[in-house]
Amino acid sequence: MTTVHYFAVAIAAGLCAVGARRDLGTPPFVVLAIYCAVCSCAWLLFGTALALTAAVGMVCLLIIETDRRLNLIPDTLVLAMLALSIATPFAGSPASSLIGAVVLGLTFLVVRQVGSARYGREAMGLGDVKLATAMGALLGPVPGFAAVAIGGAATLVTLIARGGNQAIPQGAPFGVGLAAATMAVAIVRTLAP
Repeated sequence: MTTVHYFAVAIAAGLCAVGARRDLGTPPFVVLAIYCAVCSCAWLLFGTALALTAAVGMVCLLIIETDRRLNLIPDTLVLAMLALSIATPFAGSPASSLIGAVVLGLTFLVVRQVGSARYGREAMGLGDVKLATAMGALLGPVPGFAAVAIGGAATLVTLIARGGNQAIPQGAPFGVGLAAATMAVAIVRTLAP
């Protein structure tokens, strides 16, 4: 691992600890210990690529749990994902990472604004927009949109299975599906580059 990798993983670990303490009430040292243990074991056993994937996975798991519990995607965890996007090879190049962040972020922002204007209430939270921006930076534009499609389908199937014939509830935690899909796409891109 290079200095950039260590720096990005350390920043992400600190942001995860702060976010977990504030939003989930988890002691920061517990989050740091688990985060560092998972990343260190992945690095020792499998190398840099899987250590970075494990770091992304830890951030995604915290996003999933926070959004599931609170229907909230904390900025600290989005920033952690952005920090990891600097060190991970998933997007392919810095230009692809920047394009992915801009395209996914703007797409989600437009959908949010159009949906909110159409239905007269908030159609999507800004946390989802920020998470999409971080996903684009982490994965790049094409894999980022693939993760959005997977996450959207998983969220819809989960809501339909949970609600039966009832309408989809307002404020459904879309971040759960987005974060899980981001983790899945990162794993696939690591194992089959």
